[in-house]
Amino acid sequence: MPSTSTQQAHEAIDWIEGLAKDLSLSFQPVKTICPTTCLEFLGLELDSLAMEAHLPQDKLSYLQAELRTWSSRKHCTLKQVKELIGFFHFCAQVIPHGHTFIRGIIYFSMTFKCKFALRHIPAYARADIRWWLGYAQSWNGIQVLTKPWPTLHVYMDTSGLKGLGGIFRKEWFSSRCPCCFRSRDIQFKEI
Repeated sequence: MPSTSTQQAHEAIDWIEGLAKDLSLSFQPVKTICPTTCLEFLGLELDSLAMEAHLPQDKLSYLQAELRTWSSRKHCTLKQVKELIGFFHFCAQVIPHGHTFIRGIIYFSMTFKCKFALRHIPAYARADIRWWLGYAQSWNGIQVLTKPWPTLHVYMDTSGLKGLGGIFRKEWFSSRCPCCFRSRDIQFKEI
């Protein structure tokens, strides 16, 4: 509890470790975390006093290096794309709007017919990689944790060629897809 003093917390840990020793149990010292406001959890650093989540510096450096490699890459395998998507998903936990710029790469990964094929990286996937590179080069690795905003439920859908529509509370709309957008991909139409 936040109102518990550091001394009380240390005494509680000592008592638990003493009880475990009396019961012939042992704890791994690296698994015991003494009271702190900053700890690493699932690969991210969380600071409850500053209300921040950090991408550790080594992971931020790895992200930047990986993106520089990908920005000059012309071809890739499905395994390479999936590894990139997995790391992007991890980083997007603390990178604002990161999930938005993974979609093109996921769509590209779904176009592989064979998992061993070497495929040309299309422009829409390159655009996502460029966004990540630009963001990672100027970002300090810190995400400020704020109180959640109220959730608004907006539902939208579009068809390939015919129309689009949406619902928000009791309001709704529908429209035919403008001719100039009919050849665009489905993600563009849904936005």
